[in-house]
Amino acid sequence: MVRWFLVAIISAGSLIAFVTMGYGGASTIQAIRDAVVAKCSFLPTVSTISAILAINDPTLQTASQVSSAACAAITASKNKRGPPNVSGVVIRGCPVMR
Repeated sequence: MVRWFLVAIISAGSLIAFVTMGYGGASTIQAIRDAVVAKCSFLPTVSTISAILAINDPTLQTASQVSSAACAAITASKNKRGPPNVSGVVIRGCPVMR
């Protein structure tokens, strides 16, 4: 049991390191957040963007793709119940006034 616990911790740590230091580095995450703000006046949390990138969906790899998907979900959620989500990841954040 202890072995599985350690494997789980190491796996989670590897995923976090990949998302924060690998593909989904700080500059990538900030670029996506800036793109979402520019497109639909909404500032998603860093953890939301990290979770979307961690899905490793080939259609959600660039700032433009992720921001377009996020804005589409945010716009669609105004007309339906439930929180906006991209591939099952709930988009958390706050509206930005311009």
